[in-house]
Amino acid sequence: MTREELHAQLKKIGLRPARVRGQNFLIDDGVLRDIVEAAELTRDDRVLEIGPGLGILTKELVKRCGCVAAVEIDSQLVGHLVAAVSEPNFHLVEGDVRSFTVAELARLCGGSFTKLVANIPYHITSEVLEKFLEDPLAPPLLVLLVQQEVARRITARPPNLSRLGVFIQYLGKPEIARMVGRQSFFPPPRVTSAVVRLRKNPADALARRERRVSRSDFFRLVRSGFSAPRRKLLGNLSRGLGYSKEMMSQALVKAGLSLDLRAEALSLDDWIRLSQMIFETGFGKKNSGISGV
Repeated sequence: MTREELHAQLKKIGLRPARVRGQNFLIDDGVLRDIVEAAELTRDDRVLEIGPGLGILTKELVKRCGCVAAVEIDSQLVGHLVAAVSEPNFHLVEGDVRSFTVAELARLCGGSFTKLVANIPYHITSEVLEKFLEDPLAPPLLVLLVQQEVARRITARPPNLSRLGVFIQYLGKPEIARMVGRQSFFPPPRVTSAVVRLRKNPADALARRERRVSRSDFFRLVRSGFSAPRRKLLGNLSRGLGYSKEMMSQALVKAGLSLDLRAEALSLDDWIRLSQMIFETGFGKKNSGISGV
């Protein structure tokens, strides 16, 4: 779609793109093709799309997939989509995707999705990632157009691994399919973007891992470690978990980690090993209060 064609459609429905809703419409056909290719679509797919907008990506999904369910918050765009996409395998819901459960949306496509493909509003990216990675009914493959900075954070490796990166990599395997410039949208966003493909880790593999250390304990450890990113891991863990510095020092050493490390220097495997040292073995009993550090 050209910029002129987009202008004409927006004028026809009387819509001015709202930054507060992250309405940056894709106008680059090359990026559109790459999103579709990254999703590896087949007729057997049942796809969820978030924020279909004018339906540019939606039409490609509907042509290739068995079922497409889309969630759009803007009532003007909902009216446009109802008229523009009339195929029987397309189901449209008006509202904020954060207010629906995955199960509620999946009923539109027979009870489950195989893929999530979306150009999501950037201000809800983290919430969408967490929602659709943690829910057991969420699709196993996500292809998302996100901010470049978010893409780099979730695919980062030590010494630049963030809390979000640990969360994402614990639950799945993210990769950057391509970078996307500001000129590929109208209006152009303030930042560069990226197409990210994320395959969820198999449920049985996660279950085996979580028989040793629960997911809640693992993420409690990670949140504590990143609570003050400029400070050393030792102090953060002591404050966050309520163990003395001496006990945390012993746990770090037993896990083969330096006492001088900061949280971003640990790999996912390091975090898993440390969590097993603390929670699985019951290493160091909790002292009588959070140590003053």
